[in-house]
Amino acid sequence: MLAYFALCWYLAGEYLSPPRIPAALTPPFVNDVYVATHGGSNPTWVTKNFDTAPVVVVLAFGNGGIRGSFTELTHDLIAKGFAAVTPCMPGQDASPEKTIGFGRAEARTLEDTVAWVRSKSTDHPKVVLYGVSMGGAACWLAAGDHPLVDGIITESAYAALAPTVDQFFNRTMPGGSVVFRPVVWIAQWRSGLRVSDVNPVQSADSWRGRPALVIHAGDDDLVNPKQGEQLARATGAEYWLVSGAKHAGCYEKDPKEYVSRIVRFLSEHDLAPQK
Repeated sequence: MLAYFALCWYLAGEYLSPPRIPAALTPPFVNDVYVATHGGSNPTWVTKNFDTAPVVVVLAFGNGGIRGSFTELTHDLIAKGFAAVTPCMPGQDASPEKTIGFGRAEARTLEDTVAWVRSKSTDHPKVVLYGVSMGGAACWLAAGDHPLVDGIITESAYAALAPTVDQFFNRTMPGGSVVFRPVVWIAQWRSGLRVSDVNPVQSADSWRGRPALVIHAGDDDLVNPKQGEQLARATGAEYWLVSGAKHAGCYEKDPKEYVSRIVRFLSEHDLAPQK
């Protein structure tokens, strides 16, 4: 029993504070800046066309990601005339925060980053939130609390965290969500957050009628595609199921089609640079 408890305590710690993965080399088309957030001075990548682009996309990676996760997508967005801003997410990369926040702390980081973007431009560029997995959930949570953006695009985001956590353990081993339930209890106690209280779909509902695109991987084994459908229904968003794609792997499935679909969606809502 002591060994079991020790294992659960260790796993909870690993989930809350995953191993830090370096952000990789800074691409030549971005600048390193520091943005003041609730968690501290947060390292952020800002594309060098930031001062001139009329539309800024704020990118949020999920658990296990880094700023470098979006290097290729960022390059593609620049080619289409967009600027991109990629902050570190709590508990990951070079973030000053020690732990992840189940989407809650990530949402605060996005809110602070968007406020920074707005403060740097006198003509108020259009701002679009783009997030993958937990980063996508954070986009919905941020939009529900403070709708300071003009559009939202998410990929493989969860509508509710509780079933996602169960799926995470169940894909590790049959009945894993029951065997490792103490991991969840310990993580909740150590973080002060309840998994059952993190429901981005509730925030998504408040976004109804505004520009939104929900993308989901067809072969997602972590966040069931039905959760993507829930988010799309709640907000009335366009829903795109990418056949054959794994969790958070829709861009890699067909980068050209992925970027084309995003740009087409944004253009339809007057959220893309004019050609």
